[in-house]
Amino acid sequence: MLTIDKPFFNVFRSPYLLYEIFNRVYSKECNLTDERDIYMDDGKKRIRKGKYLIKLVRLGRVAQYALPWDFIKHYLPTDKDSVLLQRRVQEITDYCSHGKATFDTFLRLLEWSPDYDPTLYKGYISQVIGTLIQNGKHDIFEYFVNNYPNISYKRSQSIAAYQGNLSILKVMDSPAAVGIDFSGQHNGSDCDGIDLNDPARGGHFEVVEYLHNRGPLKADQAIDNAAYVSLDIVKFLHFNRTEGATTDAMDNAAENGHLEIVKFLHENRSEGCTTQAMDGASMNGHFEIVKASKSVGWLVGQTEGCTTKAIDYAASLEIIQFLFNNRSEGCTQKAINISSWRGNLDAVKFLHHHRSEGCTKKAIYLAAMENHMDVVKYLYENRTEGCSEDIIDRLCKQENQKKIRLDIIMYLYEKFNVQCTNLGVNRAIKKKRLDIFEYFLKRHPSSPDIWTQKLIDTALGMRNLNILKLLLENHPHLNSFEGIDKASELGSLDIVQYLHKTRTEGCTTRAIYKACQNGHLEIVKAKFLHKHRTEGCTTASIYGIFSDYNTTKYILDNKLIAKDLIEPKYIDPHNFEVAQLVNQYLNNDNDDDDENQSL
Repeated sequence: MLTIDKPFFNVFRSPYLLYEIFNRVYSKECNLTDERDIYMDDGKKRIRKGKYLIKLVRLGRVAQYALPWDFIKHYLPTDKDSVLLQRRVQEITDYCSHGKATFDTFLRLLEWSPDYDPTLYKGYISQVIGTLIQNGKHDIFEYFVNNYPNISYKRSQSIAAYQGNLSILKVMDSPAAVGIDFSGQHNGSDCDGIDLNDPARGGHFEVVEYLHNRGPLKADQAIDNAAYVSLDIVKFLHFNRTEGATTDAMDNAAENGHLEIVKFLHENRSEGCTTQAMDGASMNGHFEIVKASKSVGWLVGQTEGCTTKAIDYAASLEIIQFLFNNRSEGCTQKAINISSWRGNLDAVKFLHHHRSEGCTKKAIYLAAMENHMDVVKYLYENRTEGCSEDIIDRLCKQENQKKIRLDIIMYLYEKFNVQCTNLGVNRAIKKKRLDIFEYFLKRHPSSPDIWTQKLIDTALGMRNLNILKLLLENHPHLNSFEGIDKASELGSLDIVQYLHKTRTEGCTTRAIYKACQNGHLEIVKAKFLHKHRTEGCTTASIYGIFSDYNTTKYILDNKLIAKDLIEPKYIDPHNFEVAQLVNQYLNNDNDDDDENQSL
């Protein structure tokens, strides 16, 4: 058997292994859930590489990814003063509000930067505290209360109550917190910023009980809210409070499928319900609740019953059939429309054969937008309402996560003789649907009303080189003036290179200015614009260039801007490192200004 003499930790510290491990952070097998761990470049999501994370830590940037101490301790500068105090305060404070922050790493960061002072934080410290509470960072919150009582803790009680964080509420009631103001309205509530309504809505029984025993608090909507989620809280409030409830309580319970809460309210309270109870239960697919109106009798004696919404918005065929056989309210044209949207072909067929209300042109659109081809075909073959003329344009607008199927668009073109307009093509470009765009190009190869300059602008804005190429190759009369400007602003080097090689419109001084301002070092560093274009950069545009640290450093190291063009007052004072770089550059008398090259 192979034995390993070296401890695993020593092996792990091997530079080669570190390189191999952290250069695979971006692999498909990784499952990072925090959006801040993902960056966008040319419209594609990627995971940050290990070398990028190491670079951030070396600059003192520890907040964005909240990496564990066992990682950052290897790369954090030994000399804390090499990182500006303002930056250290910003990073450590922001770290605390990160969902992955740990108390141990927080303490280690304080050891690294013992001069940390949250009162120097440039921002709303109360928002940081609020996010910290939302993330349940009890230990960090308690440390702040014990060591920094003079910062703002506004709305802390309200947020903790809303989140159901009992341990943090107890910290606020501890002797160490005496004199600290935790009040402030979280969502319009009063009574020193907390009430029982929010924790009841969240189903936080222990918090409801704790706050009830703590002292007088507002609870006028507590039972109504608790009925959404918790029978135990409903019972507790019913037997221990006097505020009562409204018809919202039973309505909320029914809508959310809580039959036991419905029964308890029916048997112990007198407020009753409204038609929203059965309508909502039907809409959300709670068949047991709908059936209870007959078998259990919780609506016996209630005159409200339901409305046409019950069938119109019913979530299943069995609910529709039950209401059809047991209720008299009927339905409207919305019934087939909504069932089409749900993709419930059996319900569409039942309503088609058993009801006379029919549907509207929306039915096909709603089915198509959810990619229910079988429903679209059935409606075409069995109904006469048809669809709207602008259905293609509307489908291309889709805001939901589903990608509209090309075969559905082709089917609608063929069967209903509908067409797209410039609006539809523009929307397809925005959604980066190359397949749909190519289909439109094939169906409408030379329609001047469709192929307009607006499409070029959209393709540039979406950084989509493939669509831009197709547009310019098939419609060369469209111009790409300011195209290089826009691509430089967005960091699309491939588009900049393509337009430079294939088009003659050129660019303006805005191109290199925007590339610098937005930190697109690959464009600036390659000196692509500086080397291949002659437009340069105006004095007026210098003022926005110094935004990104790496780009600024490159510009100053290579003396691409004359000192007399630089105005420090136009630099964001919160951009600490950039401001320091520029000031050092301006104060360095050894530079030969004659060697500086103006962009």
